[in-house]
Amino acid sequence: MKSMPESRLNSTSTASSTGHISLPCWIESQDPHLDRFSSQKPVSEIQFAELLPDNDVMANLVRNWSVIVSQVITKYLQPFHQFRDVVVRHIPHEYSKEMSQKSDSVSSNSTALYLH
Repeated sequence: MKSMPESRLNSTSTASSTGHISLPCWIESQDPHLDRFSSQKPVSEIQFAELLPDNDVMANLVRNWSVIVSQVITKYLQPFHQFRDVVVRHIPHEYSKEMSQKSDSVSSNSTALYLH
């Protein structure tokens, strides 16, 4: 994980006199062409329902949490210990297939050597 300078960690969102939200400078936009210093609409026009997760986000949360909860239940609740070997160990994601492959790098004293 990339560390941030202390001054960036302590910055907060603020609303300007125009009613637009100014985001902290350390938030990196996924799209470099988006303006990071002004909001898409004035704060007064934002509806609470727009901030709530949609059905796709909710389905993703349920899927991810079901993996985590099943791991916790089978680890800590004795009657479920018999299922520890069959629970999903990793949350499936876009790069699951690539990450399941054996790595070609060897790490030694925080220096990586890549084999070809």
